Amino acid sequence: MAKEYRTITDIAGPLIFVEKTEPVGYAELVEVSLSDGTRRRGQVLDTSTEVVVVQVFEGTAGIDRQASVKFLGETIKLSVSKDMLGRVLTGAGEPADGGPPIVWLQASRDGGRTWSARTPVHADGVSRAYHLFPVIEGGLRGQVHVSWMDNRMGAFNVYYRTSEDGGATFGREVIVNANLGFRYQSDLGFEFTYGDYYGIARDPWGGIHLAWGEGPDYIGPGNVFYARSR
Repeated sequence: MAKEYRTITDIAGPLIFVEKTEPVGYAELVEVSLSDGTRRRGQVLDTSTEVVVVQVFEGTAGIDRQASVKFLGETIKLSVSKDMLGRVLTGAGEPADGGPPIVWLQASRDGGRTWSARTPVHADGVSRAYHLFPVIEGGLRGQVHVSWMDNRMGAFNVYYRTSEDGGATFGREVIVNANLGFRYQSDLGFEFTYGDYYGIARDPWGGIHLAWGEGPDYIGPGNVFYARSR
């Protein structure tokens, strides 16, 4: 369980100093809650039995000694790929270059009070592909089913992944769509996404159902397709 303290003793530049904590790990992620309800993220730079030094990613302006500090028990994780070459990222691993969108996932295990560090759902990480229209569905305890579209292969495809541990890790990616011979389809995928015709559902027997739209362009004509797990 995440540990929370109101024992800030000093603030200097981007750093806050927290005393009287239980043991915390080096590079552990931190969430700082301000009196106005806003939250900021940080990381442990130094830790000892006497004081823990935390760097706040968004800066310490507005933080006072009444702010609460929660140690999240995990470190920053970031999926990487060759397609990341040339992208510009922040210190938290987030795109800062106005490049293509990424599908991120964050998970909470305490009713939304705290959240894990966000991480890309797709195996190609922060790449130059356009990742669009994510959908998500729960399942049995710990199960998370996600789907999205991206064009990493030069055309769009519908991807699906599942997690058995609440989103901490995911299994292999599965491409759901297929080349059925329509003029906008090829073995690489399809030309244009109809994101407003996209959905995911789980039935009472554990089956996963997906529906999505494909076409040559915004005008069409295109089609809505359906697939289900076996």
